[in-house]
Amino acid sequence: MNRFISLSLETMIDNSSWEFGRRLFEIMIEADPRLMPLEVKRKKMRYACKSIADIEHGWAVPLKRTVPRRDVKDSYLKIHDKKYPKRTGGDTVQLDELDICNFYGVKDILDRGCVSYTSGYYSTDPKKGGVTLNASYDPAVEWQALFRQLCAHIQPFWATMHIPGNPETEVDKHGVRNWRWGYDIGGSGRSAKTGKLRIPNLACLNFIRDDMEDPAVWPQIEAAGFPVKRYLDGHLLKVTPDLDATLTDFPRFSEKRVSLKSFFPSISFYGNEPSPTAPSL
Repeated sequence: MNRFISLSLETMIDNSSWEFGRRLFEIMIEADPRLMPLEVKRKKMRYACKSIADIEHGWAVPLKRTVPRRDVKDSYLKIHDKKYPKRTGGDTVQLDELDICNFYGVKDILDRGCVSYTSGYYSTDPKKGGVTLNASYDPAVEWQALFRQLCAHIQPFWATMHIPGNPETEVDKHGVRNWRWGYDIGGSGRSAKTGKLRIPNLACLNFIRDDMEDPAVWPQIEAAGFPVKRYLDGHLLKVTPDLDATLTDFPRFSEKRVSLKSFFPSISFYGNEPSPTAPSL
C-alpha cells in the first residue's frame, strides 16, 4: 500500500445486528467494488468471503472472558452480580462481549478494517463502538460521498477521514507505508479530570456531532474561511478545500490545522502536530 486513506467513525448506537453489518458492507461496495472484504478474521478463525453473506460468520460473535474484579467499574459490577448471583463477591468477573470483527481486502484496494460493538458489555450496558477502515488511496473513488453515507448509517458522534502526509507516516523494511507511531488520528476518549473529549488531531475531513462542541464555534469557523457544512445532527468540517492537501502541500495543511484547532475549547487535542518538514522514514 503506497498512499493510504484512513476512516474512523465512533458511535453509541447498537451496531451489532447483521442488518446493520450487511448495510455497512453494501455502502462500501457501492462506493467501489474493490472495497469488498475478501477475508474475515476473529481469534484463530479465518473466513474467506465471496459475498457479503459470507461475512456474517464473523459478525457479532459472542465472547466470554474472565477478568479480576478489581479491574471492573462499580457500575458494571452491579450488572454482573445481578446476572451471576452465585459469583457475587468473588475475585473474578465474567464479561459477556461481542468479538471484534476484523476484515481484510487481501488483494484489492481495501487493506483492512475493524468493527467494534457498543452492545455486549455485560449484555446491557452500552459502550463506545465504531468502524475503522484503511485502504489504498485512489482519487477515482468518491471518498467524501462514502464518508457521508457511512456517517448517515453509523450515526457517529465523531468521525474522521484522513490521507496521511509524509510527516505522519513511515515506510517499513518491506516498502509498506503506514502511520508513524503516535500520529494515528482515529480514536477518542474522555478526560477523567475535565470530562473533555480527547482526540489525537483533526483529519482532512471530520464529522462532529452537535453536542460535542459549543454551537457558537461554527459561525466563527465559517467566517475564518474553513470549509464547514451542516450535515445530519452535526457538521462536516475540512481543514482545506482539497482532500489530498496533505500530499500536495503538507506545511500549508499543518498551518491551517493548527489554526482550526484553536476554535474548539471543549476538545482536548493530545497529539502533537508533526513537523511539516519531517522526512518520511
